[in-house]
Amino acid sequence: MTDINKYLANGMIEDYCLGNLDPETNAEIELLSQQYPLIRKELMAVQDTLVELAKSFQKEPPAGTLHKILTDIKHDVSLEKMSLSPTGKLPQFIPISHRSDVKKWQHITRSLEPPEDFIVHVHELYSDTKSMLSVLWIKERIPEEIHDTTLESIFLLEGTCSGTLADESVELTPGTFWDIPLYTRHSLKVTSASPAKLILMRRLVA
Repeated sequence: MTDINKYLANGMIEDYCLGNLDPETNAEIELLSQQYPLIRKELMAVQDTLVELAKSFQKEPPAGTLHKILTDIKHDVSLEKMSLSPTGKLPQFIPISHRSDVKKWQHITRSLEPPEDFIVHVHELYSDTKSMLSVLWIKERIPEEIHDTTLESIFLLEGTCSGTLADESVELTPGTFWDIPLYTRHSLKVTSASPAKLILMRRLVA
């Protein structure tokens, strides 16, 4: 006769629900739950408890999150269909974000190169009265600066950098998106042997 107490008292039911057991033990507990109502009842109780626990950690996303995600996807699709003009310009503003695709940005800017003797070089991709999008190459560093009317964001395409934002440090690798708040001192130092190449987005707020 099976001693069901060993399954009820040693945490095996909890481990089963959490996926911590091997396939053989999982099959054993599933069989026992069909044979013994007490094990089936305990199994259902543990599952209900875990579901309620998971719900307690749920958070409602900020208003507009879905719209922002769908907009980012739309921009990524638009970028995939675009090509630069003969002067290296984009036909429309494509904002960068945490969800930007680094391979697509690398591909569309692949024909652009800085001059041989550059220290910092900027190639404007798009600009209007409120926003600007550029490719920025940095050989060594961008000194500390502060913006009080312009929101600045960068998206690293090539190389690696170490950035400072107020008193915090951040390491940037290809695909890293970095948002820089207003009135916050920041700087950027290239840490790779080759220059850094990034997308620079600026938006006027005042």
